[in-house]
Amino acid sequence: MRLTSGSPRPILPAFLAFTVAAFLPQLSSGAAPFPQDLEPISIVGRETSYLYPSFQGLMSDNDTIRLGLDFQRMLRINHMLYIAARSDECYNYIKVLVPRNDETLFACGTNAFNPTCRNYKMSTLEQEGEEVVGQARCPFESRQSNVGLFAGGDFYSATMTDFLASDAVIYRSLGESSAVLRTVKYDSKWLREPHFLHAIEYGNYVYFFFSEIAVEYTTLGKVVFSRVARVCKNDNGGSPRVLERYWTSFLKARLNCSVPGDSFFYFDVLQSLTNVLQINHRPAVLGVFTTQANRTKKLICMKVLL
Repeated sequence: MRLTSGSPRPILPAFLAFTVAAFLPQLSSGAAPFPQDLEPISIVGRETSYLYPSFQGLMSDNDTIRLGLDFQRMLRINHMLYIAARSDECYNYIKVLVPRNDETLFACGTNAFNPTCRNYKMSTLEQEGEEVVGQARCPFESRQSNVGLFAGGDFYSATMTDFLASDAVIYRSLGESSAVLRTVKYDSKWLREPHFLHAIEYGNYVYFFFSEIAVEYTTLGKVVFSRVARVCKNDNGGSPRVLERYWTSFLKARLNCSVPGDSFFYFDVLQSLTNVLQINHRPAVLGVFTTQANRTKKLICMKVLL
């Protein structure tokens, strides 16, 4: 713009120069004039937070109305967003609570799909040491089955290692000198959709009792069999070429609980189990089994541990 001798001079550039000059000292001192976050007015739990205003998305969006966006059921872990189907899925469900020794209690929780374990003093219930990653020691959500116990200073666990429950595992960890071992991943001959029920230490072995989809009868659909698996406590794993970091002593067998006769009537689904008992001077366990179709019919069977 050309200025004549009679034209007024613009004042905007001078005003901007004054503003920048006043703002630069604050930038150089690191004290930018941005508003500070206020302290929260109220902090509430999940059970009462539904009483407070929440963002529900665009009401004109049909997907928003149909899905019902609820940020209480959203969780971000390792750059992945999980959306829970129920409002209580993000709670911390305690799935492991076993004595580690005479003075320490070992506890693990689902921790909103991020399983975590801690050690506590039995006398005071104060936490000891740092938290331990719970993967392969505790399931990711409450409906996934699991068992666990300490034997010889090692923690033996059976559970799912992922959110989708696609990788079932029998796992040994937390020992000072023993190797960390597990079952082979994604191999249905080792484990196929198991439901773990009980774990027992006896002698030089640790026994795991569970039910799973039978691989023997794939043509008949999903048939459930009850199993017992056994691992040696002194198992050091395989060589770098064969079964490295995997069990080499893993064995499993079907538990046969049936009514004898011309045609055997099988109770294939294990529901509950005792610890080791002495029956007629022999170590044994008692289990409650049900049928495949009608879970109301039950039978108690005894299995002798050799």
